[in-house]
Amino acid sequence: GVLMMQQYAQYEYEYLIFGIDVQSQLDSFWDLSGESAAYEIIMQTLERVPKTPTTIAFWDAFVEETGHSPLYIAVGAYDAVNGLVAAILAGDSLDTDDIIAEMEKWTTSNPSPGVSGGGAWWPDSHDLVEGYPWGFTMWVQWQADGTKVVIPTAIYPASLSNGDYVLPPWLETAWS
Repeated sequence: GVLMMQQYAQYEYEYLIFGIDVQSQLDSFWDLSGESAAYEIIMQTLERVPKTPTTIAFWDAFVEETGHSPLYIAVGAYDAVNGLVAAILAGDSLDTDDIIAEMEKWTTSNPSPGVSGGGAWWPDSHDLVEGYPWGFTMWVQWQADGTKVVIPTAIYPASLSNGDYVLPPWLETAWS
C-alpha cells in the first residue's frame, strides 16, 4: 500500500485507487506513505461514526486503551466475544448445543447487537444477513490533509458519512 500510494501521488495516474488495503486502515499509514495516501478509498469495518448505538463508545475506549484506532480484527473479535457471552448468559449454559441454540435466535427481528452492525442469520440457515444495518463495510477516503472520512454511498445512510468524496485534482482536469 505504501509504494502504491507513493507512486500514485508521484505520477498522478488517471484512475482511482479504491478497495481493500489493510495497511491503509492504520492510523500510521499517512506518515508511512510519506503523506502520499491522499485520495485512496478503502473498505473499512469501522470509523468513528454512529454505525450502531455502541460504535463511538467502543471506538473511543479502544483508542484510549491502545493509542490507535481499531482494525477489523479487533472489531470482529470484540463482537464475537460479546455475542458468545450473551448466548452463554441467555442460555444459562456452557453446553455447546445450548449456546448454538441461543445464537440461532439471532434474526433480523432479534439481532445480536454489535459495534460493527447487527448479527443475524437468514431463516433456517447459518448464513449471515448482509447489508445495512447488519454486516456492511464503510467506504473511507484519505483526504489531502491526512485525515480519513467516511464518504457517502448507497450502501448505508448518509448520516454515517462524515466527509465528502474528493476527486484527485489531476483527475478533475483530465476528466472534465
